[in-house]
Amino acid sequence: MTSQFAAFYVCYGDLAFRDFYIAKLTRIGFSREDAIKMFLFECDILRRYNKPWLSEPRYTQSWCFSLERPVFTAYPKTKQDILKENYLTMSELCKLIDEAEWHFWNSHEKNLPDGVWEEICAWRIKGAGAEFAISYFEKLEQTLGIPSGNISALSNLQGAHLNRYKWG
Repeated sequence: MTSQFAAFYVCYGDLAFRDFYIAKLTRIGFSREDAIKMFLFECDILRRYNKPWLSEPRYTQSWCFSLERPVFTAYPKTKQDILKENYLTMSELCKLIDEAEWHFWNSHEKNLPDGVWEEICAWRIKGAGAEFAISYFEKLEQTLGIPSGNISALSNLQGAHLNRYKWG
C-alpha cells in the first residue's frame, strides 16, 4: 500500500522509498508537486503518531479489527478527533473501511465484545465509513490543494491493492 513507502522512508530514511511513492502517484495522475504534498502529509502523520504496523511487510494481509476490542480505544477515539488530527494515512483509511465492510458480511454471526460490532458498522463503506472518507478526502483537497479526482484515484489504487493482495 502506498503509505507503506512513506513509513519505510520515515523509518529508514532511504530516498528510494520517497521516489517510489511519488512515482506511484504520478502514474495515477498526480502532478509531481501534489505527489510530494501527499507524501509530506503522510510522513507528518507517521512522525506524529509512530505507526510501526505500516512498516510491516505483511501489513496488507494483517487485520485492523481484532474482533476482541474496538480499534479506537484511546485518543483519537472519535471520527471528529481522527479528522481534526489528520490521524489516518490514506492506506489506513482505505484498509479500515474495506475491512469493516468485509467483517459486516462475514463476522456478523460471531459473539463480539461490546463496542466491536458498533465500530465495524460505523466504519463500513456502505454507510458511515464512506461518509467519513468523503469528509477526509475533502479536507485533503482543501488543505493540500490536491484535486478530488487525484484523491479518488489514490483511494481506488488502495482498494485495488487490497483486492489483489488481501482478498484475491
